[in-house]
Amino acid sequence: MAAPLLDQPADSSGSRTAEGPEGFWHYYAQEEHLQSMSPGELNQLLFSLRGLEKVLLSVMSNKGLRPPQSRILKESEVESIKKTLEENRWNITASAKALGIARNTLHRKIKLYELHNS
Repeated sequence: MAAPLLDQPADSSGSRTAEGPEGFWHYYAQEEHLQSMSPGELNQLLFSLRGLEKVLLSVMSNKGLRPPQSRILKESEVESIKKTLEENRWNITASAKALGIARNTLHRKIKLYELHNS
């Protein structure tokens, strides 16, 4: 197998290309290709992707952008906050303590998720 794309030198334009016009993601996103990779190759790809993620998060931060939050994580966080608030009769101090977060963080999340005492 050819060296992983992130390990290949960039061309004169500074970009890296894989086989075919679709490039890197199409090349690696094919499940058949991933299934044929050795454990060492999979580990190397995962390491490269984690490095890319760090770079992307840094660039986003430098541009004042917040990284997207996982929909599942967001939904579970909202449900945990709602449940805790209801269990504590919307007592912010008690709820924040139960959640293990600061009161101001809980206030911010209530506003962010547009939660209301019903």
